[in-house]
Amino acid sequence: MVLIKRILIIFFLLIPISNSSAAMVTEVDSDQEYSFVDGGVGALNGIAFNPDGTKMFLSHASSDQFISEYNLSTPFDISAATYAGDAERCELGTAATTDPANIGDMVISSDGLKMFLARRGTSNNNNDLIYRYDLTAPYDISTCVYVAEVDPDTLAIQNPWRYGELTNTVKHHVQGIEINPDGTKIFLSFN
Repeated sequence: MVLIKRILIIFFLLIPISNSSAAMVTEVDSDQEYSFVDGGVGALNGIAFNPDGTKMFLSHASSDQFISEYNLSTPFDISAATYAGDAERCELGTAATTDPANIGDMVISSDGLKMFLARRGTSNNNNDLIYRYDLTAPYDISTCVYVAEVDPDTLAIQNPWRYGELTNTVKHHVQGIEINPDGTKIFLSFN
């Protein structure tokens, strides 16, 4: 009787472990290629989603100067994407001091009311910029309005011991951008 009891205890302890291990395995759909040319031209550089995964936003490395939007019928499933149309995109326009062409990575704040875009410097020039656009409705990028831009290579916004030496800023091109959930910190990665 004691032996059966021990076997049952071991059996019931192992079942949840094996089920939880199997639940962690996911399939990646690596055999598919998806084209998002409806929303723009040029290389894709940035991607963002709304919290429930029903909208996807893409930035393109081109001179088209807009962010495209796609609706996802299945949350976070890019194979279910349909282009939302030209009326639903963010026209970056010429309100910025410096032309917002060649946008790289992008991020949208957790409340969906601010969008930050990274413009990567080109041709060994010190022309990296971070753009801020405000949205009048959460995650409605068609309502984007230019607010400001800042050069991430300046010492005025850097603490050198955290960033590294800035003696040759033309070699430090901004590559990625992220913000923390409460919007009090911005993180940049450099190439």
